[in-house]
Amino acid sequence: MNSTSLKPAELLQAAWHAHSRNDPQAAADACRRALDLDPENIESLGLLGFVLHAAGRFAEAEGVFATLVELQPAEASNWMNLGTARRCAGRLDDA
Repeated sequence: MNSTSLKPAELLQAAWHAHSRNDPQAAADACRRALDLDPENIESLGLLGFVLHAAGRFAEAEGVFATLVELQPAEASNWMNLGTARRCAGRLDDA
């Protein structure tokens, strides 16, 4: 099965596998492909934000976490992750 015929859940699984083998680019790519198919997939957004943050790509992670806050404003962990990404990006006043 080629990657163009994979379902979002399969792409998310591939992203977790890439993350477990310390391949953040492949993990981020798989998350983005899953999000192309299901743009509001909370799990894919969460993993993408985590992978980007762990790779030091704080501004990109911030954007992902901001989307999560928009989709789930009552979820405290989304706000915490957004604030952490902003702090790591040097945006202390916005954290």
